[in-house]
Parts: sequence; structure tokens; C-alpha cells
Amino acid sequence: MKHNMTYRYAALLALLSLLLSFGCTKEKGPGNGEGLATIRITEPMLSGYTKALNEGSYESVINTLRVIVAPKNPESETDYIANRLFSGEELNNMIIENVPVGNVQIFAFANEASVGKDYSNFSTFLTDINEGEDKLLIIDSNREFFPKRGSGTDAAIGLPMSWSNRNVQINAPDASGAPQKIEIALRRCVAKLRIVMNNTLSDQITINQMSFGPFFADRFFLFWEQNLDVPQETDYGNGQSYETSIDIEGGGSAELLLYLYPSHARIGTETSPYTIGFKTENTEYRLRPFMEGSNPMSWISRNTQVNIYASLGAEADISIEYYVAEWEEKSVTVPDFN
Repeated sequence: MKHNMTYRYAALLALLSLLLSFGCTKEKGPGNGEGLATIRITEPMLSGYTKALNEGSYESVINTLRVIVAPKNPESETDYIANRLFSGEELNNMIIENVPVGNVQIFAFANEASVGKDYSNFSTFLTDINEGEDKLLIIDSNREFFPKRGSGTDAAIGLPMSWSNRNVQINAPDASGAPQKIEIALRRCVAKLRIVMNNTLSDQITINQMSFGPFFADRFFLFWEQNLDVPQETDYGNGQSYETSIDIEGGGSAELLLYLYPSHARIGTETSPYTIGFKTENTEYRLRPFMEGSNPMSWISRNTQVNIYASLGAEADISIEYYVAEWEEKSVTVPDFN
């Protein structure tokens, strides 16, 4: 009898120990760590986000921010950790819960509608990555979204911006329980051409048409990995012309803005396709290359501003100079550029 009681007591202790071990075991997730954590996404550009900002410069406005958290090697459309679209006041406090401790990938994409995308379905996101040889490739075959004129932009849509980190360490929650801060730094996916036309004549001229050479890309990688990151299969088309009506007083100038995907249309020493031309009511200024000293332009990187100065003179005389600078936000009166 005493032996049976000892056996039952030992069995009860073993069962209790097993139950306690289950109660103390943390849930393990695809982050290769143990346990779950809460993270908070922050972006310096979003500091002090207000409705007023949303009504301000379309070059910096963030209307939506898609944040995708994925395991290191996602393999199927269900193999992701979080897929959140933040907008409005949500941008002030972007919290994502139940992120597994360990290494994960985080992708952020602002204003996805600006390039006609909706990544609410992770399978679409995964497909675009696979098509881009492990880089997310966006193709705009008909150039429906870019190039885009400054007068054609919409602050309610904004410009595409992105950030990614494929090796983010998610830490186990500390005693305070505060969310882990993940700071991102968005960069614009497009470049900006700032075109300044100088009328060197004493009389007024009217620009009726502006033409460009074949350097407008039809695709780009959403998440950049180097300064000039352009798909090899990029098609640059046959050039593009815009009808317009811009009056420039004698000795005066006018500015136009144009946004475009990153471009590497000139290879080696071949003739540069980075050209621009104009037509007035009386004169045609044929395509001329952008020149920096004696060097024609070869590429345009994302998130840069190319300042182009076109001096229009008598007898179709034209000179085109350029320089590349950091993206500057400047309030200018942009003429209609149809």
C-alpha cells in the first residue's frame, strides 16, 4: 500500500512538472527565435505628420505606407508575418504585433497607387519579386504612370518611395514591454528633371512643343540595392514629345518639372540618348544632348534632381547644360505641360 502511494505521488509530480514546462515554453515563430514581439515603425519624414502636410508638397507627401514583414525565405502566398497598409492618422503610430523574435525581412512602400500597385495580397508581392530575380520588379510597359509632368501630379496620390532591410533582428520583449523601434528611411523611386528654358532673344517666344530622346524607362526595381540599380531588360522607347503653350518674355525664363524612373540608356561611348528639343511658333530647336562640359549624360539615378538649362537663341541656336544635385523641394509656378 505504501509502495502504491509512493508511485502515485511520483507520477503526480511528473505530470505537474510536464504541465509547468508547457506553460513556460514560448511560442516559436518563423523568425528563427522564440517568442513574439511588438514593433513600432518610424520614419523621419513622417515626424509630426499632420493633415496640413498631406495638403502640401506632393514630392514628400505620404498618403499610404505598406509595411510587409516576412520570414527570411518566404515560399508561398501565405508565408508572411504581417502585411499592413497605414494611412491618415495611423501613420503617427505604426504598430505591428505578433512578430516572431529572430531575423526577419521588412519592406516599406509609400504611395503604392502612384505606380498602379496594390500589395494587399502577398502573392502579388511575391510574384513581382520572383519575376525580378529576387528583386521586386515593377513594369510600366505603356508608361502609364511615369514619366509624369509636374502639372500632372496629384498630392492625393504622391510619388513612389521605398525602403527595405532583409536582415532585421527582432528582440525578445524587455521588462517594460515597450515595442521595439524600427526606423526606416524612405527614398523616392523616381528622379526629377528640372528644366529651365532661357530666352536669350529680346522678343517673346512661345514654346509649342518639347521633345525628349529615348531615355524614359518602362520598369524599375522597387527596392534599390545600389545607387544605379536599373533592370537590364529595360526598354527606353523611341522618345517622347509634349504639346504645350508656354510664353517666355524676351530675356526671361520658365521652368518645367518632369518625373521619371531611374535610367541607364547610354552604354559606353555610344551617342547619348539624353537629349531635349523645342519648337516655337517660328523655330525648331532640334534635339541636343545634355552636356556637362564635354561629357554627355549617361544615366539618371533615383531620388536625384537633374537641372537642365536650355538657352534658346536666334536661328535655332540652342545650348543644353545640366548638373545633378540632391533632390530639392522648391515651390515654382509650373506652366501647363500637356
